[in-house]
Amino acid sequence: RVHGDHSIIAIILTSRAMANTESLRSLAQVVEAQTAERRYRSIILPVDFSKHASRAFRWYLTDLKRRGDLVIFIHCVEHVHTAPTTTMGTVSKSMMQEMARVMEDDIKKGRRLTKHFMKALKEEAGDEEVRGKAFLLVDGQPGPAILKHVRITMAT
Repeated sequence: RVHGDHSIIAIILTSRAMANTESLRSLAQVVEAQTAERRYRSIILPVDFSKHASRAFRWYLTDLKRRGDLVIFIHCVEHVHTAPTTTMGTVSKSMMQEMARVMEDDIKKGRRLTKHFMKALKEEAGDEEVRGKAFLLVDGQPGPAILKHVRITMAT
């Protein structure tokens, strides 16, 4: 999708797609051809602790990376839910404190994760003039939250 001279490419790969290296290389060539005339690109890389996120990042570095890219790492922390039958009125103070502690821990882990990818980008990109940004979202539905963030990013 193109917004003025600025294009955004979202890389959301499933394990099935990652298994087919030939189609990935073909996709990389199509993306490169479509964006060759743009001044710069924004590459959205949703990241988590899975091997698929690392493989998508490697794929970007080996097959898509281009001078001037802005790589946007997005990690979504899923907020803690109580059991569906529990209402907020019946949640004990200790349960609320535990939920808050778990959320804080998950946010810290998410920050470390995005810092890890930012550091790897800086080390791997070399003098390619590739920039990076990282966003940490908190939402119960990571997919829709990431897409909403992409829409907001494109609007600005």
